[in-house]
Amino acid sequence: ASAPRFQLVNTDYASLSTVLGPLRNYYLTFGDVDNDGDMDMICGDENGQLHRFQNTAGPSNPAVFTVVQSPLEDGSSMVIDVGNFSTPQLFDVDRDSLLDLVIGERDGNLNYYRNIGTANAPVWDYVSGTFGNVDVMPACCTGYSAPLMFNDSGTYELFVGSEKGYLYHYNNIDNNLTGTFTIIDSLFSGPNDVWEGIRVAAAMQDVTNDGLWDLVMGNYGGGLAFYVGDLTVSAQEYAPEPGFSLYPNPAQNSLTIKVAAGRYENMHLEICNVIGETVKTFALGGTAGNTVDVSSLPAGVYVCVLHADGKRSQQKIVIQK
Repeated sequence: ASAPRFQLVNTDYASLSTVLGPLRNYYLTFGDVDNDGDMDMICGDENGQLHRFQNTAGPSNPAVFTVVQSPLEDGSSMVIDVGNFSTPQLFDVDRDSLLDLVIGERDGNLNYYRNIGTANAPVWDYVSGTFGNVDVMPACCTGYSAPLMFNDSGTYELFVGSEKGYLYHYNNIDNNLTGTFTIIDSLFSGPNDVWEGIRVAAAMQDVTNDGLWDLVMGNYGGGLAFYVGDLTVSAQEYAPEPGFSLYPNPAQNSLTIKVAAGRYENMHLEICNVIGETVKTFALGGTAGNTVDVSSLPAGVYVCVLHADGKRSQQKIVIQK
């Protein structure tokens, strides 16, 4: 909807207070980790642990969550425990089409657990407790990092919420998973800028159905701030990448891919959403034009990646309904 309105449904989502007992400070992340077409859930808590829930409702149905493992264990049967106040995000960090875990915590750093399982059976294995060398803790004493990785036109970027109320922005992530990410700036950190309170966390999606990402920020006080994306989609922004073009853009039900003659062979097109999940894959043949069905994709911004002969090229596409 171009002017969304929200209605309170309940104050105990998925009956978490009953399922998890006395635990508090729930932090939720969603993704299809069992390849059944619906969104499953992982919940962080005040003790720094995680709890995995399977959505048994099926695609396009209201979610029904069942506990799979509480607390969640890694591939070595060790409980995943990052200390205190875990803030997980499911995201395909290493671009292998499996959802990994990036987890913030009270100390202000980020933890990275790689999914070494399969599309149907996830297994998360510890990689790093200092992912990207991100640290949003001031000189003393807590940081409360809350990660939001996203795919911006094929390039991974990262927002990190913090106890100070700043939303830090990092890049230099691709091909640098063991290195130090580059901090670009801190959104809303200037003396005259908007400040949404302490311990902020962010979520991003095209809520207004205009092909632009919108940003929602929560804070320790329990409120929400809603920021609408207002960048105008320009011809330059959507100029075709070398080697192939996509049209129409924005698209609704179908998308045509035209590849430069003689440039690519053995082609397939991968469409990814904002959290890096592959939502569609199409085999392509010839260069004159391939039309694919995208009618099942929700409205929003996607990244189309053309794979051919070990090379890749990408560009952004907007789906409108």
